Amino acid sequence: IKLNDDDDDEANKPFVQDARIVSLSVPGDPANAPLDSLPSNAKLLAVGSSMDEFDIPKLQEQKPNVIFVSPGPTKESLAELVTALEPHGLQWIHTRSAGIDAIYSETLANSSDDIVLTNA
Repeated sequence: IKLNDDDDDEANKPFVQDARIVSLSVPGDPANAPLDSLPSNAKLLAVGSSMDEFDIPKLQEQKPNVIFVSPGPTKESLAELVTALEPHGLQWIHTRSAGIDAIYSETLANSSDDIVLTNA
């Protein structure tokens, strides 16, 4: 392990990782327009508002590490998506809403402590 030394330029560089994103949102939602112009290290893999709109085996092969959630889809849809993708590298869930009440479920509560949940 390397300890952070303020004089060490390497230690002060930000950690950058590619983002492979699944958007759980209503396709065409204009509030999600920024997802159409992501930086080069981010890729939008799929957009859908329910499980039947996703090709889960294909997504599992692509190893998404981010789920972006917009208002509209149900907490049950998110729970199913987390269950399907958690074993394949899921690291971060971000919801566009101000709170997490609309998406919170037992599945989220029992998911890996390695998954970060953030909100707007």
